[in-house]
Amino acid sequence: MKFLIYRRWVYNGDLAIAFEFLSGSGGSQNVTNFVRNTLLSNPDSYGLSSDVNGNQPSKLTIVPYPDSDSYPIYPYGGIQSPSSIGSLIDAYSGIQTTRQDPSISDALHLIDTLKVDSGVAKVALIVGSDGSDVAASTASATTLKTAGYTVITVAQTASADVFRPLASGNQYALHIGDGNDNNIATQIANLLLDISFVCFDDGSSTPSPITRCPGSPGTTQPGVTASTPVGPSCATPYTGRIVTVFELNAVQPELQDVVTFVSSNLYNSANYDFTGITQAINVPYGNTDNSAQYIQNFGDSKSLTDLQSNIDTLFTNAILTPSSSVSDGLAWLRINREPPAAGSNAVIIVVGYHEDDNFGLTSNYINQLHAQGYKFISVAVGANHGNLSAIADKPEWYFQVGDSNGQSVADQISSILCSCNPSTSTVPLASPGTSTAMPTIAPGQCYYQSNVAVAFETSSTTNEIDLQIQNFITNNLFFYSGAPYILGNKTDTKTELSLVPYPNEDQLIPYMTYGEASTATEINTLMSLFQQLAQGPSSIADAFNIIPKNSRIGPPGFVILVANSADSVQNAIASATNLKNLGFKIITVAYKSSGSFKDLSSDPNYNFQIRQDADQSAVAMAIGTILNATYCLQFLLASASVH
Repeated sequence: MKFLIYRRWVYNGDLAIAFEFLSGSGGSQNVTNFVRNTLLSNPDSYGLSSDVNGNQPSKLTIVPYPDSDSYPIYPYGGIQSPSSIGSLIDAYSGIQTTRQDPSISDALHLIDTLKVDSGVAKVALIVGSDGSDVAASTASATTLKTAGYTVITVAQTASADVFRPLASGNQYALHIGDGNDNNIATQIANLLLDISFVCFDDGSSTPSPITRCPGSPGTTQPGVTASTPVGPSCATPYTGRIVTVFELNAVQPELQDVVTFVSSNLYNSANYDFTGITQAINVPYGNTDNSAQYIQNFGDSKSLTDLQSNIDTLFTNAILTPSSSVSDGLAWLRINREPPAAGSNAVIIVVGYHEDDNFGLTSNYINQLHAQGYKFISVAVGANHGNLSAIADKPEWYFQVGDSNGQSVADQISSILCSCNPSTSTVPLASPGTSTAMPTIAPGQCYYQSNVAVAFETSSTTNEIDLQIQNFITNNLFFYSGAPYILGNKTDTKTELSLVPYPNEDQLIPYMTYGEASTATEINTLMSLFQQLAQGPSSIADAFNIIPKNSRIGPPGFVILVANSADSVQNAIASATNLKNLGFKIITVAYKSSGSFKDLSSDPNYNFQIRQDADQSAVAMAIGTILNATYCLQFLLASASVH
């Protein structure tokens, strides 16, 4: 058997691990377990010992907090094996202080005093559970950053957002505690490799023909993107589907970075085998239908080159009309490609620059694709990019790409996909803030049994858009196959409906009460009345101020705003806030509008856009799903309290 020298990429620099060490704290115990058992469980990305030339690339120390000065702290490089971390924590346990406030700054101040080698990378990794001291420690973290440290935070159980103010950037704020500890350990290793790496040879050999990195041992490589992925390899390549849904048009130059990341980085990994078991397709958004003829079928691309060629084709034929509606790509995928096989792996990676301008509809399609077995990862690319975090299934599955970390992010994504091997559970994941499960109740009883007010503009009797909005409300919003409504009249109310035009007149108040209209015919009759009497400059606040005054049965329900003109949005924020404070939930529908109404809605999931007539049914169904899920959940809770 042939033996080869085993060289590998390792982190090249100083690494201080500051970890929470509170006596009697379950959160702190979980933190120490991660630092002791998981963080370096795969040591291949670290060179803690010396190489054949006597160089020690990864110089590590650990610093417990609070009262960091009370513990003997090794200098950088004093810890030369992962097992030494556990031994040192055991020793610290014998002299652990009893202080109960975390005081993260104790560790950060001490780290700032440690002697470092000039010219090498410096990283402070904070692992904590109690975030009550974060605000008081930001100045200490800033001092380290100013001194050249990159600060990475790892929140145990708490959201990554809790410790994010201390981190050097959003991509450096991580979270553990949901069974993802091993993945996060890999992600940390990849972040360190992206900062600075070196080809390391410890003198050992391997019976397999593999050389993980080229060149002479001990030759430091600069911390830049490499042409070959440097992240850890999977035991076996990812088996399953990848759908990359990415923002594309021919007129916005900022999207070039998106295209570059997808083409040059995203698929550039030894963790994929496109000859068979890894099947990937590229789906551009918005206005995806215009690019449909260039979208491949699963399995068409047999190599990285094939996928890159397809991206070139899509780019060459990109549309001229800008649109940042992720829903366009998701809707096209749901309709035009068969669902993944039950139990198989399937991941959708959404890559874009601009914030999604129709997230309410996107959320609806995310739910539908979750039900098919897809998981969601999102990536925002470029300077001053929008926020795409709500699309990802988990906070740690949202990535941000800047000038130099594209390959690192791609490697982290491939590691996430690796964790799907062998095939893991494909139970549909719920998107943020929503439930995909329909409660089990008696047939025919699952409908929205509460009140809903629809606010809409009627600026004149001849405005074509106004008439289209009225037709949408009359014929589509509540009347489609499977609609979860039983509209009732004022004496026998099931779903109480109130129609509230704006501007409005006092003489119209009797016609805006809840339950006034319970059929399409009655709605149409009221629309005709409103057309004649409710005219003038549109003011959304007129409607929002009327709604809480209307008599209704039960607590406040939903308000659905259907509008074209956004001119009065800012003037309506106060009245929208009042509605929310009273318990109303506001959904907005921008009807063939270039404006935005998201400042008025109660949730990012509650913003919808109708750009063309074909969108009406999908938007109506998405709204029905939100209302029905809210009612059904309340119904079950009420039933449970009775029984």
